[in-house]
Amino acid sequence: MGQGDTALTKRPTGIAGLDAVTRGGLPDAGDVLVLGGPGSGKTILGLQILASIIAQGGGGLFISFEE
Repeated sequence: MGQGDTALTKRPTGIAGLDAVTRGGLPDAGDVLVLGGPGSGKTILGLQILASIIAQGGGGLFISFEE
């Protein structure tokens, strides 16, 4: 494997642009932490990904914290 190669298995998010930028989606195993300032779209992103996964027959967990 070269420096740019990865053995990371990915799962498509259902958001075409995000899947293209991440080269196939988010990691298939493990957790994903989304960080950003207020109003940056974190909640909408999470809900869109979860809705896409549920529409495909999968499941997921959405957790949101507030300081």
